[in-house]
Amino acid sequence: MSKWLNNLKCNPIPTLISSDNEAIIFFTKHDLLGGEEKNIENLWELPEPLKLIKFI
Repeated sequence: MSKWLNNLKCNPIPTLISSDNEAIIFFTKHDLLGGEEKNIENLWELPEPLKLIKFI
């Protein structure tokens, strides 16, 4: 397990992975678990980024 995780009182990863937010799940897998998540383009198709794109 990562050294940074040892400094925490509890492991936040299960909570982050069980989130309903696809971006949180993606970046938890990519950044915290070192996964090879390659479909970052899918995040741009989520409702929140689409609202931002339409606004601009």
